[in-house]
Amino acid sequence: MKPGRLIEFMEKMEPGSVAVFPGAYEIRRNADTDFEFRQETDFYYLTRLNEPDCVAVIAPDHPEHKYILFVRPRIREEEIWTGIRTGVDGAVGIHGADAAYDISRLDENHFSDHPDSRKSERGNLRADDDHRSVNHRS
Repeated sequence: MKPGRLIEFMEKMEPGSVAVFPGAYEIRRNADTDFEFRQETDFYYLTRLNEPDCVAVIAPDHPEHKYILFVRPRIREEEIWTGIRTGVDGAVGIHGADAAYDISRLDENHFSDHPDSRKSERGNLRADDDHRSVNHRS
């Protein structure tokens, strides 16, 4: 089930628009310690997802995927140290996304089948190779 705040936000969006909300990423303090993680406020307000390296794409007019989450995959060996992650299945089952993908797939065009899909004047959205930030690149 989608969070109520997300549904309210989608109802207020302009027709044909798409909103992209990148979440926060972990910040290394020194060789073996990270600063305490704090999710990006707008991302958390809409999604209630409190994990690093996530992106929410909101497209209310898309016929199938109105709410997409890009998240880190669940990797058992890492979860021993980082704690259990939501993963792709949890993004759909727990957080109500219509579709969810591994963050490494952020560069793919998931809206190419939508009749209103077109390249933005600012370029395509893509993740840096380390998937820690979202940049506009043409």
